Amino acid sequence: MTQERVGAVLAACAAAAPPVPFEATAGAPIDARYAALGLLSRAVGRAPTLLPAILRTRWSRVGAESRRRAAPLDRAGRLVGRLPGMRRAMSRVRSWRDGTKMQLVRWTEMGRREQVESRALALDALTVLRENMIARVSESPDVKQVIREESEGIAVTAVAQLRDGSVRADDLAERAVGRLFGARRTRRSR
Repeated sequence: MTQERVGAVLAACAAAAPPVPFEATAGAPIDARYAALGLLSRAVGRAPTLLPAILRTRWSRVGAESRRRAAPLDRAGRLVGRLPGMRRAMSRVRSWRDGTKMQLVRWTEMGRREQVESRALALDALTVLRENMIARVSESPDVKQVIREESEGIAVTAVAQLRDGSVRADDLAERAVGRLFGARRTRRSR
């Protein structure tokens, strides 16, 4: 693996926050993003999909435009509502509108759930990717060679320190014995 890939995987793993469990929120506002995600998830068999940013921007423009044009239509609707037979027609429209709103609420909840599940899946995938990357790096012959060389260097250093310590201990012991018995000793060269 290249250094850039390793860095990208580790950065993604560090940046990934643990997923928050999904909690259905009754009365939560309808979010068009979640509703569209829920609709698309349902349409493709509950597969998690996201709308591209361009499409979301266009939908928000359409929504803003429709809200701007809705005010004159609302006034006209009140005038038309006084015509004969309109009460029955309006009840059907309201029924359709309420059903549509309930469907949007269901799609919104489904979209929120899909987002949480997608994040959990992505975090699991990042974890597996990180573990595979670490396993692959640890199995690398180059890494094994570096570890072997470092281990040999540490062993050589430890033996040298042990040798120096034993020479000092031997010198101290000989001096102590020499003082006890009055013998003079010549110094060893190290």
